[in-house]
Amino acid sequence: MLGFNNPIAANIAIDALVEAKQRSIPFLLKGVGAFNYAVSAYALRALGRIRDPSVVDICIECAKSGPIPNVRRAACNSLSLLEFTSNNDLHRAATLFAELLGDYDWSVRYASIAAIENLITMTNSKQDIQVDLITPLKKVAGEDVDPTVSHRAALALAALDTILAVKA
Repeated sequence: MLGFNNPIAANIAIDALVEAKQRSIPFLLKGVGAFNYAVSAYALRALGRIRDPSVVDICIECAKSGPIPNVRRAACNSLSLLEFTSNNDLHRAATLFAELLGDYDWSVRYASIAAIENLITMTNSKQDIQVDLITPLKKVAGEDVDPTVSHRAALALAALDTILAVKA
């Protein structure tokens, strides 16, 4: 179902796979390795919604070196949704998102900004991770050549200021 060029059908299939939770992970991992890049992206999105930390390595690998920006963006989003059980994995994700803020593709930088905002919002991130992520976000907000990316970074910073003030 994920291989057809029908977003509605794919989303229905994704919903069913997410509902099956961990039982669907082996099937979704096969989808991530598919030659059809749309299938890879949909499978990554489903893995993120399942939130199982066992897929952190595949999400990191796809975000770093996925074959097309659509797959890399999906991997960023999925990685930001995982329920991290390891501080090491959380730091790896944070480091990757900071690195991707310098990516050549504006859409991957944009996805990384959204992932940083989501990661900080959804986790009780340690102070050092927040600093590691907010500092590069500030740089992107002020310096990115693409106004869409710099504006998205500014919006993320504003939202995070509010969230972090509430958590404090």
